[in-house]
Amino acid sequence: MIKIFFSATLALGLSLPALSQSASLAKLVEYSQQNSREIINRFAKFLALPNVAADPVALQKNADFIMEMMNKRAISKVQLLTPATAGAAPAVHGEAIVPGATKTLIFYTHYDGQPVNRAQSPMAINSTLIMEDLKEIGDIR
Repeated sequence: MIKIFFSATLALGLSLPALSQSASLAKLVEYSQQNSREIINRFAKFLALPNVAADPVALQKNADFIMEMMNKRAISKVQLLTPATAGAAPAVHGEAIVPGATKTLIFYTHYDGQPVNRAQSPMAINSTLIMEDLKEIGDIR
């Protein structure tokens, strides 16, 4: 249920040394500060989507949400790639071409999860508490 946010955070964390040499980091920090409420709200809406791998209807809703967010950010060639393996989750693909870039960066994350068996995982995260915390931070209703 952790989804894209943590993958993007990890990727960002790994790229911070490169960004610190330019104004890009300052722009990123400014954007995140100015839009923190919207970012948290979007993240909470995404987390609220069921994402059990055995539920193809729910996975399609996750894929649709991801594609919508990619399209809103002007990511090109956004498409749903249907797997050849029956029952496997489709992949969402898009491109962000940066003129003059010398390296390719790939973000990958799972959006198909497994239900938590609380009897086997006493340390399982309580999603209700997380959502309550997010509601306090953002405008989630």
